[in-house]
Amino acid sequence: DNSGTTTIKAELSYKLFTQNFLAQVLDAALPSDSIPALSFDISQSAVLEAARKLVRRQVKMGKVLQAVGRGTSGELKHLHGTSTKTVKRAMALVEGQWNKLCKAPNRCVLDPMVLAEKGAKGIVHKLTSSGALLERLHDTNAEFFLRRARERMAAGAAPEEPQARGYLKKSDWFLDNPAIAQHHLDAAHSRWRTAPQDIISVLNDLQEQIWSDFSSLPDNVEAFAGDSSKLPDILRLHKRYVEIGLQVFKGDPRGCGEIALTALTLVAIVDMLATKAHPLLGEHPLGIASGLFKRLFVTADAQKRHLHSLENYVRKRNSSARYSTTTIEGSRSCESFSIRFAQQDSGMKTTHREIMNQCMSDQHANEKMRRKRRKEHDDLMAYNRRNGCSCRWDYDKYDNRHKSHHCLSCKKEIEAKQITMEHYEKLLPDNTIRQWAVIFELKQSDLLICQRQILFDFLEHVCDQDWNSESDDCYLWSQEYRLTPFRRSSNCSSLTTCELGSVRKKWSRSHYSTNHHIAAKLSFIVPHDYETVLMGPSGPVGTAIPSWWTGTKKEGMRGRLCTMNIPKHSDYHSLQPLINGYAHSENDAIASECPQSITLAEFRSCGSLRAGPRHQLIRLAACLRQKVLSLERPEPVALILCALWQAGPRLKLSENVHEALLHFRQPCQQLLDAGFVADLTEMLDETLAESQENWSYHNRLVAVTAIANYLRVHTAPIDGDCEAQQGLVALLDKCTDVAKTWIGSIMERANNCGDETEMQRLRAKLVDVTVAGTLSLTADMLGRSRAKVYSRRVGDFLFFRAIFNDNFSPAEIDDNPKNAPAIEWNAFRRMLILQGFAHAERLQETVETTSVSALNSFLKSYWSKSGDIAKGVGTVKWTQYKTAKSCWYATVRLKENGRRLTYLQMDTVSGAFFVDGLPCKSLPRSVSASNTYKRQFGTSIFIVQPTGSGGYRTQMPVNGCHFEFYPPESCLFDADSKLFGDGQPIILKETIAD
Repeated sequence: DNSGTTTIKAELSYKLFTQNFLAQVLDAALPSDSIPALSFDISQSAVLEAARKLVRRQVKMGKVLQAVGRGTSGELKHLHGTSTKTVKRAMALVEGQWNKLCKAPNRCVLDPMVLAEKGAKGIVHKLTSSGALLERLHDTNAEFFLRRARERMAAGAAPEEPQARGYLKKSDWFLDNPAIAQHHLDAAHSRWRTAPQDIISVLNDLQEQIWSDFSSLPDNVEAFAGDSSKLPDILRLHKRYVEIGLQVFKGDPRGCGEIALTALTLVAIVDMLATKAHPLLGEHPLGIASGLFKRLFVTADAQKRHLHSLENYVRKRNSSARYSTTTIEGSRSCESFSIRFAQQDSGMKTTHREIMNQCMSDQHANEKMRRKRRKEHDDLMAYNRRNGCSCRWDYDKYDNRHKSHHCLSCKKEIEAKQITMEHYEKLLPDNTIRQWAVIFELKQSDLLICQRQILFDFLEHVCDQDWNSESDDCYLWSQEYRLTPFRRSSNCSSLTTCELGSVRKKWSRSHYSTNHHIAAKLSFIVPHDYETVLMGPSGPVGTAIPSWWTGTKKEGMRGRLCTMNIPKHSDYHSLQPLINGYAHSENDAIASECPQSITLAEFRSCGSLRAGPRHQLIRLAACLRQKVLSLERPEPVALILCALWQAGPRLKLSENVHEALLHFRQPCQQLLDAGFVADLTEMLDETLAESQENWSYHNRLVAVTAIANYLRVHTAPIDGDCEAQQGLVALLDKCTDVAKTWIGSIMERANNCGDETEMQRLRAKLVDVTVAGTLSLTADMLGRSRAKVYSRRVGDFLFFRAIFNDNFSPAEIDDNPKNAPAIEWNAFRRMLILQGFAHAERLQETVETTSVSALNSFLKSYWSKSGDIAKGVGTVKWTQYKTAKSCWYATVRLKENGRRLTYLQMDTVSGAFFVDGLPCKSLPRSVSASNTYKRQFGTSIFIVQPTGSGGYRTQMPVNGCHFEFYPPESCLFDADSKLFGDGQPIILKETIAD
């Protein structure tokens, strides 16, 4: 019909004309060579909106032009192409201006709520981006702010303080700000090798807050069960917390135990919320092995109490379950939680009915189309049979026959052979159980998704079984596009790595999916070939998952998280299985081969010390009495720490133990005997007396301190403040005094040392002794109840941390094997250093309320200039930071300087001490922790002196040369400075010593 075609072309011409007119108006508003700026002062948003409208018109017109095809004139296509070029030019212009705006400095007014802590509301900042400001506002690095103070001090202002140190402790509920908590965690982790105290501080704050929320959640569970907005943030935080924590505490079973315990607490919190919102979940076990708790390393009484309450929750969840399947299972059955939930949920039943109706409708349509095409095929073939073939054939000169004319009958036959039919694949599997599994996957709530995913992440990092097999073929039901209209939108979908899928292709993706001839089959409806198995990141989840909560293989925990690795070259390496477990017997040690370098008595004692959890302390007392253990070596000390720290089996009410002491567990049961505790304390006192004159026996001090702390913590609920407690506190006081005496002896020898190699050995020994001294101090020893020794003990604590900071190299805790220092038994030493940081963080709350006299006591023993203050030549005034409770600063006025003030700053956790913003005894951490320094000097820490030009010079020659170091201060204070390129500190020059 020519009239219809003419009408379509006329309408098309009108629309293209209108589109082209709008494009010309837009083009006139854009800058050109003659008019550089936008005409009529049109905003970029208006230009962008006009371009968007034209794009929508062009998309529609492009489809119309394609449909009309050859009937379209070239002029109409030219009009369409012209408007397209105009739109592209406008979009490129707006994008270029936006990029220029992002890179140029802008004046941004910060949200007053963000700066509420800083007390600087309404301040206008000139920023290239907000990232640097946010990093600074949430910074927990005390050293950064302590060193920044130099600028403010020069101007006569008080030092600026860290903004977010201890911020997490202020939050009433962790569940209210998981995203902010993750920001703190990532920010601290980005510099953990240079400021390890920050990441340990954040991990400790998170641990305390999460544990507190778990204890309080049963009374507030209804308030959070209905809110799913924070679930994605909780998933992200849980994953990052486990990844970062296990990296920081690599090779440290004590730290890994804390990380695993806190991660499991997060799992329990989410499970508690999900169980409250969906009671049916309570009829299925949680999926955590009860044996996992026995292998965890826990050092403090608070940790054991939390472990006990968490184990009670898991046992209660598992024991109250009516079915054996968890939310994570390889295949589905009628007893699966997902199947039972979907069959009972009204919304899911409605969705199932809608999908089945849609599927039936599509099948009827497919069958109707098959019948229609089959009829066409049969009619064509019937015509061929009725009329036969009437084609004409010709012969060439070679007598070859060629068809010169095709008859209508043959054409009909060819047309019939070309009629094909595509298959229809059903929307759901034929099996009813599988159908409900798919429905549950499509419609489950965010809380159920989060519960399954957080459990999956925990088991993936902590459990010992490699249940997640790998497969090249992984297909997910969430990627079935035909089910998209029935899928519930979820905030957690982008974080899900555990969902329903299949390793088998569906029909439409196989080589069978090609169209078949209409007469080849009686039906073109095929079942959906996807399986309904749980898929992990790289393959299907195995069927061995129920062993997690029944506690089979290795009691459910990865060995690297709960073992102390003995070096292969160690004489004690053959005893490693006996050191890291308590399930063996004394015969296993006797049957092992004893190295020649170890006495038979020590080898047998080491191998049998942990045989049976209830007898470990008895055998330890026997070893101390017989003096068979070489406590100056790290391996026997590691054996003792394993016996003290590993939780072991739990106690039962039937064992005549008071309910308040059930968290002690079986290894502590012997401590209920007061006589045994008194005898063991006496043995420890004798062991300390034998080695207190030799500072090379720092491992002995570590062993005595660990055992005494263990006895003190576990006898306090039984003995109160009676004789046993008093004896243990007195013993720990002796340990503190011995450590301080050793530090003085080592420093005296270092002052007379002229060999740099020997100096580095002495510095490493100072680090070891200060860590042992820090561990000898406890919260009650620093408490105000001991008024007579309060100031002195707090001063000792600050002294230990300051000396530690002066001699500690961040390379000593580097988890990179290439950068790991070649020191004896580095993993054990690294574990003690990290424990020293964690212990100092826990003591921080006690030191927060310290008195000025305690700080002056520290100053007297550490800063040589404090002698002038004591003589009345100067005055000192201490002030505590408001938000950074671990940081203090002092203003010192010395008469020799007139009116000039000297500023002192102290971080009680890291031990950083600054005079006018500069370290007074060692290189800044920004130098010693850099990769440039590590490549040149490894773990060496030099005694340096300021050069007067912002640098530091070694006091003693190193290999015949003096080195000068210049920290990248411009990178700390000026983000735009290019002075040092990548921000690494540089070694300026080497001066040959005289």
